[in-house]
Amino acid sequence: MSQLTTQKRNRLLLKITGWPRISFLNEVFDNAKFIHVIRDGRAVVNSLMNVEFWLGWEGPKKWRWGPLSVAHQEEWNHYNQSFIVLAAIQWKMLMDAAEKAKKNIDKSNIMEIKYEELCASPIQLFRSVAEFCGLEWSNRFEKELEKHRLKNTNSKFEQYFNLAQQSELNDVLNNHLKKYGY
Repeated sequence: MSQLTTQKRNRLLLKITGWPRISFLNEVFDNAKFIHVIRDGRAVVNSLMNVEFWLGWEGPKKWRWGPLSVAHQEEWNHYNQSFIVLAAIQWKMLMDAAEKAKKNIDKSNIMEIKYEELCASPIQLFRSVAEFCGLEWSNRFEKELEKHRLKNTNSKFEQYFNLAQQSELNDVLNNHLKKYGY
């Protein structure tokens, strides 16, 4: 991976979803900066329920996130092995893994942003990101950003899930939602 950068292209931008790989990337790139985009777990669950590539439909024995902990298995069983709950557990597992990985990274090299803030003020947020990364702001980049409107779809889960499902989702995600300000 370190060969992806050259003298002409001395920065590498990667978008990685799923399991956090910041500890690995921090080892490979000694001057790495990390931007963690946090999104409401309920919106993430809604998204997972609507993509073909989510392997949770076959249960945790077939998905790629490893076996459930005893606590997560009990939680999933408590909700009758609901796929919505399984997707919520997945989000919690990934957020917990990100928190654990961040402990090994200098805090000055990690920036956290919220998805809804990105949607509300993309230019302002990208200015902060550029500054964090030590990059000069480009008016050309700003003009390109202005061409795109970002829409916050965090509340879409309210239309997709019925009230009972929303209640289960809120119960399962309660502590994590509070932790991240939702």
